[in-house]
Amino acid sequence: MARPTSEKCRRCAQQSVEVAQAKDCWEGQKCHVRRSNYKTRDLRNRQRRKQYRMTQEGSPVEAEGLTATGGSMTTQVIAVPVPESVAAIVHLWRQNKTAPLHAIGAELLRNGEKAIVVEPVHTLGWTAMQVKQYMRDVLQSLSEHVGQEIDKFEAQVEHGPDTCRIEDCPLHRAGG
Repeated sequence: MARPTSEKCRRCAQQSVEVAQAKDCWEGQKCHVRRSNYKTRDLRNRQRRKQYRMTQEGSPVEAEGLTATGGSMTTQVIAVPVPESVAAIVHLWRQNKTAPLHAIGAELLRNGEKAIVVEPVHTLGWTAMQVKQYMRDVLQSLSEHVGQEIDKFEAQVEHGPDTCRIEDCPLHRAGG
């Protein structure tokens, strides 16, 4: 079967595995890999760009090469200190972008390493204003914890509600 469009795969990645497997375009392991890629690519791409910038800055080594006339030349590569970075990432559990939010959590990365985790909480019955206020409160708490202003989430990671790991989840209780 022909590969579906990337937009179709991106939307499908937001759905549960069971729903995706029921579709006629399902291709087994290929689809599992694509779904994982679509769910985490923003974070991975950010890490790759950071790694690329670090390798472009190089390490203090010399590279030897030949000039156009055949003579040798030496290029000095220097290291430039990379500034310390902090990034907040929000995790949302919902079926798709238009579905009600099931749960919300967050994490803070310091220099690309997970430093703080805000455990997910259920948002069933919350209004949009309550969700926004909670997200502002999370950013403020993270800012206070690291002693540095964090005014936005750098990335948003979507999870299906069927992957909710909160103990005593009403969704899991209702299902069995």
